[in-house]
Amino acid sequence: MQERSTAKRCPKCRITFENPAAGFHKNAAQRDGWSPYCKTCKRATNKPPTPEQVEAGQARSRERMRRLRAEQPESVKAAKARYYSRHNDRLKARQRAYHAAHPEVGVAYIRNIKVADPEKLRVYWRRKRARKLNVSGAHTAEDVYRIYAEQQGRCFWCKEEVGSIYHVDHHMPLSRGGTDDATNLVIACPSCNLRRGNHLPGEWAPEPKTPAR
Repeated sequence: MQERSTAKRCPKCRITFENPAAGFHKNAAQRDGWSPYCKTCKRATNKPPTPEQVEAGQARSRERMRRLRAEQPESVKAAKARYYSRHNDRLKARQRAYHAAHPEVGVAYIRNIKVADPEKLRVYWRRKRARKLNVSGAHTAEDVYRIYAEQQGRCFWCKEEVGSIYHVDHHMPLSRGGTDDATNLVIACPSCNLRRGNHLPGEWAPEPKTPAR
C-alpha cells in the first residue's frame, strides 16, 4: 500500500506528524491506513504479556521450529550458517564471557561426556587439531562407530581385535595432505597407530605379531 502524505494527529498526545510514517504504524483496517494512536502512545498503553502468554508464544515458536527442521532441514541449516557467519565475533565473545563467568558448567559438561560418550570428546580434539593444521573435512562419533563396525572391531593395519581400546587413525596423515572427514579414517590398535607416525600407507607396514604362548 502506498504511503499517504497527509498529516495525521494523534488524538491522545495531540502531536501532529506531517509524515504519518514517522509517528504511526500501518493498519490496513483503518480508513486512512494508519494506526489510530502514534507509536509512543501505543507503546505506553500496551500491557506486558502475562507469563501464560509468554509460555504460549514460546511453545508456538518451538513447534514451528520443529516443523521446519522436519520439513526443510537443509533450509534451516543454511539459515543457521548465515546467522553464525554474520554474527560470528559477537557470538564467540558472548560464549567466552559466559564460560569465564561459569567455569563449572564447562567442567561438568566435559565430565558428563566422558561418562556418556567418550568418543564425542575425542572427536572434538581431532577437530581442534585439524583446524590448527588448516585441514578440511569433519566427522562425527557416529562415523567412528560405523567404521568400527565395518572393520568388525579389528585394526585396519594388523587385523588384530582392538576391543574398547583403539585409536582413530587418518589413512592419509593430516600432515601429508589428508582430510579429517570420515572417508579418511580407519580404526587402528594403539601400537600400530603410534609406530606408524605420519608415514604414508605405502611407506609403512605393521610388524608381525608374536603369537601368545
